[in-house]
This record gives sequence, structure tokens and C-alpha cells, in this order.
Amino acid sequence: MKEIRDKNLLSYYLNKFKVYDYFDTPNLDFRLYEYETGEIISFLHSSKNYLKFMVKGSIRVYYLREDGNMFVIYQGNDQGLIGDFEFLINNDNKQYHEALTTLHSIELFLPPIKETLLDDKKFLRYLLNQISQRYSDFQNISIYHHTTVETQILHYLEQSPNHSLNGIEAMAFYLKCSRSQIQRALKSLIQKDKIKKIGKGQYKLIIFILMAMLEHLITYCNAFS
Repeated sequence: MKEIRDKNLLSYYLNKFKVYDYFDTPNLDFRLYEYETGEIISFLHSSKNYLKFMVKGSIRVYYLREDGNMFVIYQGNDQGLIGDFEFLINNDNKQYHEALTTLHSIELFLPPIKETLLDDKKFLRYLLNQISQRYSDFQNISIYHHTTVETQILHYLEQSPNHSLNGIEAMAFYLKCSRSQIQRALKSLIQKDKIKKIGKGQYKLIIFILMAMLEHLITYCNAFS
């Protein structure tokens, strides 16, 4: 990884991808970075501390299962944002983001400006749109990858009322798995920031918690604008 100190190239990317249109906050300190093939982006720059707009190159997003096998969520050259989940949960996601080619990324260092961005209505609406798109992508993953207990649980939660689980025994019966299998899968999904425990034997898809949080923040900002 290295910083590209070419202001003309940075300006070209900012204008081409209309990055300024996502913010009301002025004078943001955007920086341009280059990652080499094979580098794990989230290891080099924590997604909790940086928003990353992918503007050139291909990327693979995946989890590692307990058996060490790779579970690929996305692979391609779609220009998108890394760090939206982490911005909201204030923690690093357990996803791996690997550069498949030389990759250019416009980045914002968050710690000095996070409180300001939490009052930026345009940015919050952009985040809500990003999270909604993640939900759409999640639906597609759920449909085609019911191969593990974890993915079956995710599909169950996606289909259930309020996108939540109440009681492990009912889940074990529904999936025809043992209670210990369900508990291991739930623990793994919590560690991957896919679900959140909201009470005894109660779990909810975190994507819907984040969407509700964003809607609340936008309402709050509108009330005081």
C-alpha cells in the first residue's frame, strides 16, 4: 500500500465518481491510496477508521469459515464503499477485502470528523442507500448458498417477522440441527457482525438494526435543521 500524492489524479477520481455529492460537510481531507494485488485492504487500513471509495481495480470480499474455507460474498470491479458497516457499529467487520488487481481507493480518515458526519444528512442518506443495497445482495446470497448452518440461519432470519430469532430450541427443530450446532453458528455470526444478541435466546439481523439506526439519525437531523 502507498499513498498517491497526485492531486490531479485525485481530483479526476473525485469528479468522475461524484464523491462530493455524498456529503454536505465541506473541506473533507480525501486521500488517494494504491493497493497491490493480494493485499488485504482492511488489514492495512482499518475499516473502523477509514471510509474507502473503490475507484479502480478488482476486489474480493469474503469470510473464513471455521474449517478455514473461504466463503466469497462478492468478487468483481464494482466501484463501491468499504467501511459503511464499521462506521455505524464502531468496530471492524470480520470480512476480508482482498485486492485482485492494482487497486485505487479514495479514503477519509474518520476519527477527527466522525461526529460531524453523524450530523451530515446527505451522507447518512447515502449510507442508508448503501445498507439497503447490502440487504438486496444479502437476499441473493441467502437464496443460493444454503450450504451451512450459518447461511440457513441467516436465510431464516431474513424471512422471519421482524428479522429476529426467539428461542434456540425452535431454530434447532426447524433446521433439524442440534442445540450445540445452532449455538456455535450463532456465536460465529455474532463475531462476523452479521447478527446481534438482543436478549436471552433472542437474535436479530444486524443489517436491520443499522437501517433503523440510520433512519433515526436522519429524523433527528431533520428535527434540528
